[in-house]
Formats: sequence, C-alpha cells, structure tokens
Amino acid sequence: MDTQSVKTAGAVPARGQGPDPSRRNVSRKRGIFTDALGLILTIVVTAASLSDNSHGIQLLDQVHVAHSGISMAWVDRGC
Repeated sequence: MDTQSVKTAGAVPARGQGPDPSRRNVSRKRGIFTDALGLILTIVVTAASLSDNSHGIQLLDQVHVAHSGISMAWVDRGC
C-alpha cells in the first residue's frame, strides 16, 4: 500500500484536485494496494489535500469490498 502525489493538468476540474502541502502545488493523490507479487489489486485517486491517513482508510475500505479474504496489510509510516 502506497500513495503518490501527481501534478495535474490545467484541464482537470477543480473539485478533483487540491493543494499538496508538502509540494506546494495543486495535484491529485493516487493510492495503490498490491499483493505480495506486486500485482495491483486496488487504485484510489483523490485530491492531494486529503491526508495520507484518510486516503489510506479509503483504500483499505475499497480493498475490503473487492477482496474480502485479505486479512493483513503492510504500510510504511509515510513522511
């Protein structure tokens, strides 16, 4: 499980993006959840203004719905 901020183009609607406090630009944040082999199981894209904790909760909720057999996840503490 990991998140990354991605700078957005000018044509992206304002409601789909937000200021990234750490990078000082307007962007989106994408979160991915992979299995032990690195295969992507779930992707969530939100405004970058959403905190990593909130983004992680959304990502884990999506994983639980799509892959209910998963019982453990490894994450870093972020920065």
